Amino acid sequence: MGQRSEPRKIGPHVGMSRIAVSPNNNWLATATFKGTGVKVWDLTTGDLMEDLPLGGTAYVSFSPVGKWLVASAGAGIEIWDTGTWKTHGKLARSSPRFLPGPIAFSSDGRLLAFADSGPPLKLILVDPNTLKRLAILECPGDIIVPTCLSFTPDGTRLLFPHPSQGNVLCIWNLRAVREQLDAMDLDWDLPPYPAPVPTEPALPLHVEIDLGDFAPGT
Repeated sequence: MGQRSEPRKIGPHVGMSRIAVSPNNNWLATATFKGTGVKVWDLTTGDLMEDLPLGGTAYVSFSPVGKWLVASAGAGIEIWDTGTWKTHGKLARSSPRFLPGPIAFSSDGRLLAFADSGPPLKLILVDPNTLKRLAILECPGDIIVPTCLSFTPDGTRLLFPHPSQGNVLCIWNLRAVREQLDAMDLDWDLPPYPAPVPTEPALPLHVEIDLGDFAPGT
């Protein structure tokens, strides 16, 4: 029998509850529940690389190309440059909360979405490079801050669960949002979405039933 492999242990980080792995698999970021700080670890050696100051519970996420590390805390969003580990900027929530809201990057890294305090729930779209707010999507009804956000792979839709209305899924069509903004000369300063891929219409369903030995009336 071969040798038993033991898992590598990284830490400690008191209250650790959230993690994120960089796209190049070199770094692990850890955040806490009711703890403090965001720590960045070397995944190869397990050594602590950076201890970034941040108070309270947080979510963490790397941008798709690993340029930014983002932490979402109750008071707002903080972004660090992974080249220097210096603060790139902060984005405040309109009403600070104890629990953080979710964050999500589009697959090309050009959009960062985060949930502002509600009700009414507002989803904020930001250019992470300039920190410019590109759009504020105000959700109707009594939607509370969702547990997660996600872009579709092509970046044209933003999805989140709506737990207060039977756990349905809400979808923002960002292509339609940008078309409406463009008509008012307010579209955000990013390349337009590629044209949607046309889909062939479905053919009518045709079913043939072979009754075999079971003919009607027998």
